Amino acid sequence: VDQGAVRLTSPDKAGAATNTPGGDRRRIEIRTPKATAAVRGTDFRVSADTERATSSVLTGQVAWQGRTAGADARALPAGFGSSADAQGQTTAPEALLPGPVLVLPDTPLRTAAARLRFEAVAGASAYRVILSGDEKLTSEVTQQVTETPSALLTSERDGRYFLTVRPISGNGVEGFESQGQLAFAARPFAPDLRQPPDGERSIGGAVRLQWTPVAGAAGYRVQLASDRGFTQPVLSQD
Repeated sequence: VDQGAVRLTSPDKAGAATNTPGGDRRRIEIRTPKATAAVRGTDFRVSADTERATSSVLTGQVAWQGRTAGADARALPAGFGSSADAQGQTTAPEALLPGPVLVLPDTPLRTAAARLRFEAVAGASAYRVILSGDEKLTSEVTQQVTETPSALLTSERDGRYFLTVRPISGNGVEGFESQGQLAFAARPFAPDLRQPPDGERSIGGAVRLQWTPVAGAAGYRVQLASDRGFTQPVLSQD
C-alpha cells in the first residue's frame, strides 16, 4: 500500500471498534482515494496504489463504494472481490480465484536462493508471493508479484519459513491464498571449485585442488568418490 493511500476510520467515533461476528457491531471503514470498504463483521483485504484499489472478502460481507459522486455501495459477500479504477469506478463483484497448488520440498534447501514453481491458476494474470517467518505474516521477509507461476525465494538466514501465494485476477483482485512451509539450510555456503576445471582428465601424478574461501569456516572436508551419491568415498580428509 502506498503511504497515505489508505485510511482506517471509525465513523461513529465510539472508541475502539471491533468487527468480529457476533461481537461489537460498530462500523470500521477503510478509505482509499478510489473507494471505501465498510466492514460488516468479516475477514477481508484492501489494497491501493495510485492507479487502483481492490477489496477481497474471505468471510462475512463488505460494503464497497467507489469515491465518485452518487456512487452506490456494492455488497461484496464472502468469496468475492472488486476493484476501483483511478476515477473511482468499481467493477462488478467477481468470484475470488482459488489458491494455487503448492508442491514444496520436504527437505531443507541447501542454497540461499531457490526458484519455486507452482501450478498455474486459470484466470490469474499474476501472483503475490510472500515469505514470512510466521504463519500470520507478521514477520515478513520478502514479498513480490510475478506474472508467471514461479518465484525466486531468498533467505538471509537458515531456518523454517512460511510461504503464502495468492492469484491475482485481471482486475487486480487477489484471490484465496495457499500456504506452506519450507526450510533453508544453506549455511555455511559451499565453496566454488577453482582447480581443476570440471571434467578435466589427469593421468598420473598429483592433482591440486583449490577452492574459494568461505567466510566463517574453521576448516574444510574434502571427499573423493567413484559415484555421484558418495556412497563409498575413496578419500575423506579434513
